[in-house]
Amino acid sequence: MSHDHACPYCARVFKWGKDDDSHLGVAAAGSDCGENAHWKLTGHISAEHPGEGFLCGRRGGGVYEVIEKYRDHWGVRDGYRNCSYCGSMHPDDLFAAIEAGTCQISGTDKNYKIYVDMPHPGVGQACIVSSSNFKFSDKAILLTEALCDEHGLDSYARAEYVGDWVEITPRGPRAHLKFYYQHFDAAQQQRFIDLYNEKKLPLEPQFGLYRKPYFFG
Repeated sequence: MSHDHACPYCARVFKWGKDDDSHLGVAAAGSDCGENAHWKLTGHISAEHPGEGFLCGRRGGGVYEVIEKYRDHWGVRDGYRNCSYCGSMHPDDLFAAIEAGTCQISGTDKNYKIYVDMPHPGVGQACIVSSSNFKFSDKAILLTEALCDEHGLDSYARAEYVGDWVEITPRGPRAHLKFYYQHFDAAQQQRFIDLYNEKKLPLEPQFGLYRKPYFFG
């Protein structure tokens, strides 16, 4: 689920739905984005923190004209830092989890991507796992503002799901994250190689890194 978006450079928090910050979303991405918390934050950073941020390595050609106005930044999702463009977790958080032994890495069929299972800091908190415009199961309930208050649901749930049938369940113990190798610098690439060669990566036991990273050579 998407959450409220906090500015990494000041104390402002931007919520989903129409509000006094909607003009920032419209300025950043057009009239359809006035209720989008991501674009509100993007417009805010462009206006109030010009020049901050970085260029995500996942961006393709033609981005350099855009990036001078809308740079990427580290947000938070499922309790961990993530890239505002591609959703990758932060490389420092990945290495910290490897060193602490609190994650498991699963390979993919891409040579630029892995999945990382981490402890979820919000375990037990209510979350929406399914939604529809009809009652699709015995557990489905019609979501109201009062139920959002009761379960502590965020502004995304209020903006997107009020009036829909949903299933609400306690959040599980693990966060399923992704990491894109394009967020490594040269030193971090070598550190990852060394950990692999030293058999210190907490790899999923059956398949491991069945597709090796593009920088392994």
